[in-house]
Amino acid sequence: MKKSLFTSRSISALIGLGVTLIMMWITYLDVLSFVDLKTMDWRVMAGSHNLSDKIVMVGFTDQDIKEIGKWPWDRSIHAKIIEAINQGNPSAIGYDTLFADYDSNNPQTELKLIEQTSKSGKVIYPVFTQQLWREGGKNIGSELLTPFPELGMSAAGIGNTAHVIDPDQAVRREALSIDSEMGVLDSFALAILKQHYKVDEAMMNKGSIDIGDISIPLDDNDLLQINYFGGPGSIPVIPVSKVISGQISPETFNNKIVLVGSVAAGLANFYPSPFNGRNINEIEIQANILNTILTQDFIKTMTNQANMILVVFFGLLMTLIFIRLSPIRGFYVLLAVLTTYIAFAFYLGTYKNILLQIIYPGVTMAAVYVGSVAYGYVLERREKQRIRQTFGRYVAPQVVSEILKTGGDINLMESRRQLATVLFVDMSGFTSLSEKLPPQDLVKVLNKYLQLVIEIIFKYEGTIDKFIGDAVMVEFNAPLPIANHQLKAIQSALEIMVELRRLSEEAEGMYGVKLNASIGINTGEVVIGNIGALNRVEYAAIGDNVNVASRLQSLANAGQILISSSTYDAVKDKIRVNKLGPQKVKGKAQELDVYEVIEVEKN
Repeated sequence: MKKSLFTSRSISALIGLGVTLIMMWITYLDVLSFVDLKTMDWRVMAGSHNLSDKIVMVGFTDQDIKEIGKWPWDRSIHAKIIEAINQGNPSAIGYDTLFADYDSNNPQTELKLIEQTSKSGKVIYPVFTQQLWREGGKNIGSELLTPFPELGMSAAGIGNTAHVIDPDQAVRREALSIDSEMGVLDSFALAILKQHYKVDEAMMNKGSIDIGDISIPLDDNDLLQINYFGGPGSIPVIPVSKVISGQISPETFNNKIVLVGSVAAGLANFYPSPFNGRNINEIEIQANILNTILTQDFIKTMTNQANMILVVFFGLLMTLIFIRLSPIRGFYVLLAVLTTYIAFAFYLGTYKNILLQIIYPGVTMAAVYVGSVAYGYVLERREKQRIRQTFGRYVAPQVVSEILKTGGDINLMESRRQLATVLFVDMSGFTSLSEKLPPQDLVKVLNKYLQLVIEIIFKYEGTIDKFIGDAVMVEFNAPLPIANHQLKAIQSALEIMVELRRLSEEAEGMYGVKLNASIGINTGEVVIGNIGALNRVEYAAIGDNVNVASRLQSLANAGQILISSSTYDAVKDKIRVNKLGPQKVKGKAQELDVYEVIEVEKN
């Protein structure tokens, strides 16, 4: 027979390759990264982090509002805050309060704020960008809100405080530089660092920004991954009222980056944090950005190309594994590889700050497995259907069910040697019967006879090999082994004779003819399997022991059941026979010991 171009294993490999290509495309589009964000949060939070001693947070607290007065405060108060902090000679003051409009009611207070800002020479004010997006590989901002002109000119610098918001609304990444209507605009944190390191410009490189002695790594989108020191409220805050009142020594701010902003519940801008969604205020986000850079505790993320390489590696690896394993073993391997990879990813994320993608490789492995199992399921259904079609004509339904149960353990269609008991039954006097009856009646009688034989053979778990006119060839113990196959062959033969007498009485009454049969049984090794050529293939048994059974049937008279010595020796204590002695049979040089079965002994 012509072999198929594709084997089941090669088709499974093609399915695995197809799944891998699809996952490569999904990875390229980066449509699943948001799912991995939570796993990244867990990995980052599990690690230990340092807090730079260069950062001091001064906050407008709820207690400050009670002591100083209702918000918004007079701008002279902000001037006092800057003056008090500046006495400690800080390296930079990040004053995260937007003074976008003039205070027309108190112009003198604005002058004080401008004066103290200019006198300090270290104050960075925020610029708020209403919208961030990427265009042509650059982070773009629009609709800027800036400090009123005089204040902006007196400041040491300005910086953007708008954040990159992930799909779950949390802030995990920061654009350190954006293109805006004002030109290239630093982030608030980068502007503070430039003041801290006393540099005019940060060096922009592909995949990094250099400032001072620090090279800041950026991801594929030119964003800094924020490595949070801890959850909301983990960085200490000095109430601003204590700074103004002199309760805090100016030395506290010496050569420090001082972040000033609102932490009061009703005033601060809050964002969902990566810490189980708990809100974190704007000034603390800025502190964590600065801390990530100052401690150089950078998070290293995989590039999109690296993620695609991981997808290809695991896709091909799992394909090669799954085409060789059963679904159960494949599942255990999938579980082992996936668990090992996730554990390794958590180790790198927790101890090395390297964040491997878990979702893309994990989904790839699982998808290749599902594809392999799904194809295996379809293949198994087709194989079962083929087995039903092949054996359903030959064996009893319960035997077909057993064949299907064992389908994965033995290849029933392959030719092999097997011990079997072969039975031939032939209707006696069929030629004279065909002469007496018209064709329609002859077919009716023959069909009833064959139906009777088939039902009894199936009852005793035999396999119909073939019909040869009015003769039937049967095997017991094939294709599946059965217990006591010699005895079951004899029992089926005896029952055929009993039921045939009943059918004969019926045929005599209807058509005036009598029916009888002769049966031959032999036990021995035969060759069984699919036998044939081109498009004509049948399941059959062949060999010398098949011929012996056929010759015994030819030797038997009408109503006789003849068995060979090999069958008799297996059941001699369970049946009663007439020993006919050595008999000459066609095709055998030596005579065979033959026995006529009378009955099965009752226990």
